[in-house]
Amino acid sequence: LHLGDEVRDLGVRMQAWPDDWRERVRRVLDAVPDGAVVEYRQLAQLAGIQSSYCRAFPRLLAKLGPHYAARAMTASAARSANSARRWDGSGLFELA
Repeated sequence: LHLGDEVRDLGVRMQAWPDDWRERVRRVLDAVPDGAVVEYRQLAQLAGIQSSYCRAFPRLLAKLGPHYAARAMTASAARSANSARRWDGSGLFELA
């Protein structure tokens, strides 16, 4: 921005992301398309958390239930699940 630049308030365009990392992970998993999976490392990146949180994902996914657990997996599990399409997060932060 520079002095004299035109600025417009577009209002709230997207719902704010929660501070709780577990809620952010759940929100990312809600966005995974049907028939696709997201790898743990990518899930951490999309949720805005360090990759060291990946070790907590199995317990969190178990707590969230089978619907969520089926949408995320380790990189090695994703490689062996050849039929599962990997999701890279495309569209997650796009405005409708």
